[in-house]
Amino acid sequence: MYYLLDSENYLNAYSFDTSFEGGGIYEGPIPEDFENQQMICYKILNGEIQFDEEKKMQVVHRNNLYAELEELTNWVEEYDKIVNEYNRCVRLGIFFGRDMTALDTQAVQKQERIIEIREALGITSTI
Repeated sequence: MYYLLDSENYLNAYSFDTSFEGGGIYEGPIPEDFENQQMICYKILNGEIQFDEEKKMQVVHRNNLYAELEELTNWVEEYDKIVNEYNRCVRLGIFFGRDMTALDTQAVQKQERIIEIREALGITSTI
């Protein structure tokens, strides 16, 4: 198996038929569940492929944060539409049937969580 490692010696890429510039060749046994696990959870150390359970937990946690961020972002986008509708109703003097105070309170909480997640993931740009 041909492979390429990242700076921490985790698999970054692998192939059974194509080599990588700057990569290596692994000729030892391939773990049975190798292709069912996330590649970046494997290291090649001392000539063996080793699965890192702690790394997998980190990857799962990171994926969960991305999923939560997407859910929160979708909620905020919907909230922004509601705010626009509310503002239009206020300008036109039309009744608006939602509790904006409650929605604003939720928006503050969700935006604070978005900021926490972005910081945890190292995301500095909102674009």
